[in-house]
Formats: sequence, structure tokens, C-alpha cells
Amino acid sequence: MSMYRRGYHFERRVRRYLEEHGFKVFRCAGSKPIDLIALSKDKIYLIECKASRKNIKEGARKLIECSKGACAVPVIAYRDGKNIVFLDPHTLSEVHL
Repeated sequence: MSMYRRGYHFERRVRRYLEEHGFKVFRCAGSKPIDLIALSKDKIYLIECKASRKNIKEGARKLIECSKGACAVPVIAYRDGKNIVFLDPHTLSEVHL
């Protein structure tokens, strides 16, 4: 499977997960500079999806830059085996949505 397809499938998986947990989720066309926008009852999340830990630091840097001045919380979602893990791009520590 190509990296693009792997990434696309992971984005869909993250979207499904968030919707099942009560979020309203929008996919950004072209996935640049973010992949998903997720709305909860009280927050907006800008989400960059990574199918693996590869390139997370670069993705975090771009996501932080994109989120400056926005009233939204930047988050990286990556696949760790069969699990979806959410990270704060500033610290790369795990967060719970």
C-alpha cells in the first residue's frame, strides 16, 4: 500500500474515532496544512494525522505555525500499532481528547 493510501486510511480512522466520541469532524481538502478540524462542545481542534511516528517533529512544527493566532488547539494523531495516539505538538506528550 502506498504511503498516500496508508495516510488516507488513517485519517478516515481518526475521523471515525472522533465522531464516535461526539465530535463533529471536517476533512480539509488536500490535507494542507492540516488534515482534520474537530469540534467538541467547547473546543476546536486542528489535527495533523501521521500513519507512523516518522516525521512527527516536522509535522508538529508546521502545525504549531499554522495554529498561531487561531482559537483552536493543535493536535497530532499518529498510529501506534492498532491504537490512535494524540499528542500535543509543543511537547510531543500524549493528550486526551
